[in-house]
Amino acid sequence: MRLFLLIGQSNMAGRGPLEGPDINAEPEKNIYKLDDNGVWLNAKEPVHNDKPELVGVGPGLAFARTVLGTLNGEKIGLIPCAVGGTKIGRWIPGGDLYERAVSRAWLALESGQLSGILWAQGESDSELEADAAVYKDRLFSLIQGLRQELAAEEVPFIAAKLGGFIGRKNIRIRARLTGRWSPLLRFLTSSFWQIRLDLPIKGIICIMTLPRQKNSAGVWLRVG
Repeated sequence: MRLFLLIGQSNMAGRGPLEGPDINAEPEKNIYKLDDNGVWLNAKEPVHNDKPELVGVGPGLAFARTVLGTLNGEKIGLIPCAVGGTKIGRWIPGGDLYERAVSRAWLALESGQLSGILWAQGESDSELEADAAVYKDRLFSLIQGLRQELAAEEVPFIAAKLGGFIGRKNIRIRARLTGRWSPLLRFLTSSFWQIRLDLPIKGIICIMTLPRQKNSAGVWLRVG
């Protein structure tokens, strides 16, 4: 089974509206997800369960469907670990979410091989200059840590670059109404492009131009 680790915050966990086709859809036959109890279940939306009152459609299942179409009879296992509203500090070695992701990944590896790590996070680190200033180093630490602990030196790491948007509570830090980037958000997103020069086997997609999460699956796949 081809395994994909899904990590980050709400853009990965999924906050898209659950519509009729999603609610009524039958579970996938050849796509599985590792549930909170470490049991493989046939996947359907929502894939994550980080915040039951908020979870919705995310990129994971659509990505898996797209990948499945390129395989010859293999199955796919999703390892959902994303948690909405979290800072990258919890995702670096020693952080609680990092350790949980590693633990769940090793459990999943009993059933297959790790074929990719998908990362969508950063909004929570764009609020304070202190967080933005260390983002690149923390992202580097996250990638290196996962590759070492999971023996995944050649596994693709695919990161979604932040898009500019107007925060409901703090538009000073987020993109201006005029379309200008705030210094912090611009600095934070540049970290994604800088990190690609320092590490092998990685890809970056821009979520600014993706109309909705379901339609982004092919982009994730092409980058990976």
